[in-house]
Amino acid sequence: CVIHLAAIVGDPLCKKIPIAAKQINEDATKKLVNVSKKHGVKRFIFASTCSNYGSASTIVDENSPIQPLSLYSETKINSENFILNNKDSSFEPCILRFATAHGVSPRMRFDLLVQEFLRDAILNNKIRIYGPNFWRPFVHVDDISNACISTIKGSNKIISGEVYNVGNYNENYTKKMLAEIIKEYVPSTTIEIIETKTDLRTYKVSFDKIKNKLKF
Repeated sequence: CVIHLAAIVGDPLCKKIPIAAKQINEDATKKLVNVSKKHGVKRFIFASTCSNYGSASTIVDENSPIQPLSLYSETKINSENFILNNKDSSFEPCILRFATAHGVSPRMRFDLLVQEFLRDAILNNKIRIYGPNFWRPFVHVDDISNACISTIKGSNKIISGEVYNVGNYNENYTKKMLAEIIKEYVPSTTIEIIETKTDLRTYKVSFDKIKNKLKF
């Protein structure tokens, strides 16, 4: 089993180094699929993203239209399609579309929304919000790990060729809701609202499929 997590992650970084992002996120993924099949890898788990849904006015699930609004999403969607098209009797691909990650890691990422808001609250006593009513789903890094383990243990019929959103419905928050939660823990924080059209992504995600099929 191969769990493919490696990527240039996030819209800002992919925009900054677009050639490397395409090479690493898309070209290398295709090469890894071919190498895996050549060496008899049975199951291939791919780390994708809920940001593939782009901007949606209704709750989205795995059957909803995908709408890439960034190079990052484009590379993930192209990789998803390539991986799923390689499914056969000896190769079981599965796509995990992760919600926005949060949690502590050895190399902390402060470009992810929870950590970014926490950093700004603690260091600056201010959270600046662009698009306060835009929705985001969140998932803790422990749950991401457990989802990967679930796909290793799952039977062929519920894993091969399947796409799963990874998260929990109750962890859908608007940016403003998230900032208000953080303010409860850092009371000195002020919240500054800035209306913008720079980042149009807003998506509220259903996680019923992974709950029902994988009991996750």
